[in-house]
Amino acid sequence: MRRSTFTLALLAGISALAYAHPKGTIRLARKEVSVGGELVVTGAQLSKNETLRLQLRGTLETFPLAEVRTDASGTFRARFALPVEARLGNYTVVVVAPDGDVAAQTELLVIAAAAPVAADSGAAEHPAGHAMPNTSPAATDIPHASAEMMEVPVATTGSEWAVILTIIVASVAGGAALLFRALRSPS
Repeated sequence: MRRSTFTLALLAGISALAYAHPKGTIRLARKEVSVGGELVVTGAQLSKNETLRLQLRGTLETFPLAEVRTDASGTFRARFALPVEARLGNYTVVVVAPDGDVAAQTELLVIAAAAPVAADSGAAEHPAGHAMPNTSPAATDIPHASAEMMEVPVATTGSEWAVILTIIVASVAGGAALLFRALRSPS
């Protein structure tokens, strides 16, 4: 009994030491920010007086955002511009502790920047007098990675079905042959 109590106390002490930093919270001033727009992040319940890294993580890319230092109460406030390389889509803003663990995270949607409006007509004019469409990179309909399910059309030809059925029949016949041979052999 004494040995199991000692072991339990030892395991509890080790697990308390393994918890190196608290899981904090971060909040964004806005959950949707345009490409290249300004992002304001506040963090709380984090390790005190520690330098943390902020990252913008997407499906395919990770962008370093900034390094922040928490105060004596474990909070910080940061303001910075989103990378212009970040495409439209869903991202996660992540606070990374010095040991590489994620200390806090929240979701962010990167949206297209609003088109600038000209003072007179609202569109740039071509020398021939025609309105020019907005061709900025943020305004184009570029495909980007997202968390949505992708529909992949699958078509199987008759010859592919024939190969599939041949493999199935050969597998069943081989299995049956092995089974019959095992049953007929003396034990």
